[in-house]
Amino acid sequence: GQNTVLAVVATGDSLNYQWYRGTAGDTSDPIAGATSSTYDTGNLTAPEIYWVRVSNAYDTVDSNWAIVTITPSYTLDLTSSNGSVTKSPDKVLYGMGESVTLTPVADAGYQFDGWRGSMVSTDDPLVLTMLNDVTLVADFREILSITTHPVDTIIMPTQTHVLSVETTGDDLTYQWYSGLSGDTSNPLYGAITRTFDPGDLYSTNDYWVRVTDPVGSVDSNTATITVQAVEQIVQGSDAVSGDDFGAAVDLSGNFSIVGAPGRNNRGGAYISEKIAGTWVETDILTASDGANSDLLGQSVAIDGNYAIVGAPGDDNRGSAYIYEYNAGTWGETKIVASDRANG
Repeated sequence: GQNTVLAVVATGDSLNYQWYRGTAGDTSDPIAGATSSTYDTGNLTAPEIYWVRVSNAYDTVDSNWAIVTITPSYTLDLTSSNGSVTKSPDKVLYGMGESVTLTPVADAGYQFDGWRGSMVSTDDPLVLTMLNDVTLVADFREILSITTHPVDTIIMPTQTHVLSVETTGDDLTYQWYSGLSGDTSNPLYGAITRTFDPGDLYSTNDYWVRVTDPVGSVDSNTATITVQAVEQIVQGSDAVSGDDFGAAVDLSGNFSIVGAPGRNNRGGAYISEKIAGTWVETDILTASDGANSDLLGQSVAIDGNYAIVGAPGDDNRGSAYIYEYNAGTWGETKIVASDRANG
């Protein structure tokens, strides 16, 4: 499908040219219009033989014959996404046996993954010898990385916390482990997604995850779930269902106060003192004029020798009781708003 231009150089005066197909001296196939020192063969699809006769008024001389051989040429079709391919030499057509070098160039955040199409390879660069038309796809995959690691947290006993990891990459698999990052001796069965729920915990534990793609893996940081130790569980000595013990709490030094606005339908507050490292209930604060639905203990506060306990339901208007600790007892003083009204 290509052409070539043949040329002859001759000396003499008033020269005439005639080109022929065939071997030199064979004048059976003259080429019409081919009467100059050069001849353009036009696009050829098969080998041809040419020669030219040069003449003037005094003499005639024939050239040697020239064989025009058709050399096959081939195309190289390249496609890619998330990257590009450079080829050297960069041509539309390549001759038979010609060498061409293909170099993949990945976009930011991606890496070369291989060639597919007329051949399968992971060579980088890839050197081809052109013996036929070639179609290739350059594949690029997102680089495997952990963008957000699981984080440390503090919880109370029997609580849980879901760990998670954010990643980039393709065809990812996950495996969570108990222990420090890189220690694979304690894989967690079934923990094979980007999130992991360890369930209710009673003690501090370390966890990490390994993320893998078809060409490698990356390990997360270690995440420590710290289970906060409970110093002591405090309960009302006479608390029953409906007391709402713990509705409000406060702490000052070695004294704590816990509201129970449902106690006896009137409410109350429990004073505990830390003695020899143990919280011991010492008093139950009640209102001297308490009545049903007072909700005494809905709010509480304690500071040194003083405690204040709210009773928002008192007389449908609300009040507060201030208690002062003196000589082992809590003295009561009731306070109300000067402009209080129902509701």
